[in-house]
Amino acid sequence: MIYRDISAAVPTFVPEPASPQIEAWFESCTGPLVSSDWIVKGFSSALSIKVRKGEISARQAQAAWKDFDAFCTSGLRLLPVSRRAFAEAAGMARNAKAKGLAPSRMA
Repeated sequence: MIYRDISAAVPTFVPEPASPQIEAWFESCTGPLVSSDWIVKGFSSALSIKVRKGEISARQAQAAWKDFDAFCTSGLRLLPVSRRAFAEAAGMARNAKAKGLAPSRMA
């Protein structure tokens, strides 16, 4: 099982400097791909930010969303996220020092 997060999803469907490396990684994967339900919201948010910043057009965002949605329904198993996990993630986002996530300790 291979977990695919948002950092690997965006460059797959929107051209970015990391896109060739992500595509090569994706092609080398042999196990089933999984992600959490969060990837759907995260991908939508990333597209919206890119449109607002002028990095892509609304038409490009729509095309990327269509491709991403097709990928989610055909090749990616989405795992549910518990309410507790959402709350813990929100707490970590509010306080980077929580649970050993201080910037000096991040790799």
